[in-house]
Amino acid sequence: VAPAFRPQNFHHGVRIINGRNINVGYPDLMLATKSALPNEAGGYDWTYRSVPKFESSGLSVVTPNQLYLQGSLNVDRFFVQPAGDPAPSFKYTPLAVMGDQVTMLSNSWDDAKYQVDGLTVTNTLNAPTGGTLAREGGAKASNTWYHAGVVTNNSPTTRERVLEGQGGPFTDTTRFLENWTNVTMHYLGSFIVLDSRRYSQAFLLDVPKNYGSTPFGIIANANTSPEWLKFWTEDPMGFPVPTAVKGSVAYRPASASGWIWKGRVPQIYSEAIRKYTFNQDFRMPDGTAPFVPAGVTSAGVGSWIRTFP
Repeated sequence: VAPAFRPQNFHHGVRIINGRNINVGYPDLMLATKSALPNEAGGYDWTYRSVPKFESSGLSVVTPNQLYLQGSLNVDRFFVQPAGDPAPSFKYTPLAVMGDQVTMLSNSWDDAKYQVDGLTVTNTLNAPTGGTLAREGGAKASNTWYHAGVVTNNSPTTRERVLEGQGGPFTDTTRFLENWTNVTMHYLGSFIVLDSRRYSQAFLLDVPKNYGSTPFGIIANANTSPEWLKFWTEDPMGFPVPTAVKGSVAYRPASASGWIWKGRVPQIYSEAIRKYTFNQDFRMPDGTAPFVPAGVTSAGVGSWIRTFP
């Protein structure tokens, strides 16, 4: 469902759920034996009666919009024969995910724990009736593993982004929506950043946001209309914000007849312990997912000529 505010800027997203076992191109699992104990990523190792070739498998998931990875992804391994190797070995399925923005959701993600009453609009006042935009602090995450190449866009550290209190470090290439404090995000793969994000301009929200654009894409200032969008932290009539509502997003002050946008977007996630590991299988053609971009870097090509007058 598109939001009430600026619905023309809304783009649907894609969510991958139950992706622990990516058995694409290999024989049916009925023909394989599963290990008794899970591997280090919490998945299982599968052995076929007849060893398949590593190159027979691979999957790419592509969307121009937002992409959400819910729970451990591609953590089961298969006993396969890589091209050029003398003996078969256990390998993760070559997998790539591509989207304008990629958000990591942990194994503990639950829509009901995250969703709270949001801002709504009345037909007569075009003003919110109250509520919050997201659960402040976020629900608690749990250790999660993601084994996939990521092709995405990023939010570069431009002057405009800095004015919004945003930046584009590598650790923010993927987004989070939970409380990851003392929780580990394990990543095995490789990142390709193509360009600036086109549709996913949401705030990072690793800290409460008190300035810049409102979530509706409007810079809040004294000339903004309607009234409830004017100020980030103060009552438009000059009255102080009541202590009881300092943590809320909207409130009904004594000085106004309707709800006032207080302008504080709450923190909704805390940083994870991030462990990034490059997948060495991506160096091999049979270990690369289909349609993944590749490039060659040349260095030291050409020569220099110095001319003296």
